[in-house]
Amino acid sequence: MRKKHEMLHKNMTLTPDTIFARSTQWQTWLDVEAALAQVQGDIGMIPNWAAAKITAAAHLDVIGYDALADDIARTMAPVLSLTRLLGNAAGDAGDYVHWGATTQNVMQTGRILLMRQANSAIRNQLAHAARTLGKLAHDEANTMMIGRTNRQNALPITFGFKVASWITELDRTEARLSDAARRLFVLPFGGAIGAMQSFGDQGRELNKRLAAELELAEMLLPGRAINDVFAEYLVQLSMLGMCIERVMTEAYTLIGQDYGELGERLDDGTIGSSTMPHKVNPIDFENSEGNIGLANSMLNFFAEKLPISRLQRDLSDSTTLRNIGVAFGYSIISYKSTLKGLQKITPNKNKINEELDNNWIVLSEAVQTIMRLENIENAYEKLKDLTRGKNFNKKQYLEFVENLDVTQKNKDYLKSLNPRNYIGVAPKLK
Repeated sequence: MRKKHEMLHKNMTLTPDTIFARSTQWQTWLDVEAALAQVQGDIGMIPNWAAAKITAAAHLDVIGYDALADDIARTMAPVLSLTRLLGNAAGDAGDYVHWGATTQNVMQTGRILLMRQANSAIRNQLAHAARTLGKLAHDEANTMMIGRTNRQNALPITFGFKVASWITELDRTEARLSDAARRLFVLPFGGAIGAMQSFGDQGRELNKRLAAELELAEMLLPGRAINDVFAEYLVQLSMLGMCIERVMTEAYTLIGQDYGELGERLDDGTIGSSTMPHKVNPIDFENSEGNIGLANSMLNFFAEKLPISRLQRDLSDSTTLRNIGVAFGYSIISYKSTLKGLQKITPNKNKINEELDNNWIVLSEAVQTIMRLENIENAYEKLKDLTRGKNFNKKQYLEFVENLDVTQKNKDYLKSLNPRNYIGVAPKLK
């Protein structure tokens, strides 16, 4: 059995700057052409000797980066230029290059392969984030802090509980992204119109084998207008960005002096301001916010544009899809910045405990519950009159409880509470 073709683009150094660069993209197209030739040789569509020569020539350093760039500048047809130079490099096998395929078959398949590489880079970042947040949730499972709703003090939680909420949201977002990826990573290789006319009776077998060669799923109907799968994946990538932004914004807010409940571990020599030495700016989160905003502005446009196609195809989708690398680049930079920021954060326990000790008012929920249990009328209104818009300290709380007309058991329970222990099962939810 023939050894599976090694896709050279996988061996290239891929970063946000290079993953959709010209050189990477062109090598991916050459990988598709080589895989096509090899599979066509396997099923007898072209001679095996021709497939071998095409594969040997399908290297960007063989056909020449500059030569390809110059030819594209003349033809304005990138895949035509690539197959022309590949055909020249393959010698007498040149007539079999790109056999039965069309430009979009190669470009779309290449783009999907690059998106799969980008998807792997995103998964690596998510895995790092999950490990970082998982350790933080475990280490801070019992670190009490004030919970907040509508930016106002609410019931106490633990910092580990807060971090666990970030993890579960990321997990749901990752699951949606994975589901969309399953439909995206397919082989759109149906010839000029999608009905495989140029491949004849071997069209379905060719698609099956080529999909396996490229480690993609086979499409039931490899039509030309398949942009819904791109749009779906990019929507979920945008959702991931929004999830990252929520996590980043919450951490950023708690670092700010208005709250001060989180701090950052800083390296020696870190500078916050050139004129104000006391300042340390949370630049990782700020960098992330800017990049995710740029990414999502593009991703949201892609999601709106790509599902709209005129008849079997028009070129507006191609113009749009050429720019997805920019959105991926901004996204990956944002993920890295967020992860860097998360690795620095640490709870400011003195500030957290100060907030707890000054907010006995949050126990009004527990008191109201007991009052309703004991059938005391207007429990909510009585607590509202006592606490809303007022300071409410430990002494006032204990005096109020002492004067409540409730059973001694419930009175003792309320006296046992304080803002540091009224946390439900939050320490276990990590």
